[in-house]
Amino acid sequence: MSNKSSGNAFEHDLAQYMSRRGWWAHIFQDNRNGQPFDIVLAKDGKTQVGDCKVCEDDVFRLSRMEPNQISAMTYWMECGNEDPWYFILLEMSDLVVSIKFSDLMKARKAGVKSLNADQMQEMGELLCRDWEKRKWK
Repeated sequence: MSNKSSGNAFEHDLAQYMSRRGWWAHIFQDNRNGQPFDIVLAKDGKTQVGDCKVCEDDVFRLSRMEPNQISAMTYWMECGNEDPWYFILLEMSDLVVSIKFSDLMKARKAGVKSLNADQMQEMGELLCRDWEKRKWK
C-alpha cells in the first residue's frame, strides 16, 4: 500500500473509531490542495482538529510537520481554540498515539529530529492498543 493510500485508510478508520466512542468525526477530503487538517472531532462542546500520520517503522520524523500545517495549527490556537493533535499510527507496534501539536513544536524547536515509539507514548497519549484488532469494535 502506498503512503497516501495507507494514510487515507488510517484517516477513515480513525474517524470511525472515534465516532464509535461518541465523537462527531469528519475527514477533510481535499488534501491535494494542501489543507492543514485531516480530521475534525467534536464532543461535549469541544472541537479538536488534527493531522493523521502513519509510521511504518514506528519513528515519527518531525520534518513531516509541513509548513502549512504549522502555520494553520498555530493560527488555530491563536484564535483561542484548543491545541491541535497529531494522530500517529505506529504500524510495527500496532498502536495509535495522539500528541499535542504544541508538544511536538517544543521538541522541534529543541532540535529533536525524530521520536521513537517509546518517546511518542511518553510525550502523548495512547489512543489505542492492538489497532488492527480493535479499530472496528
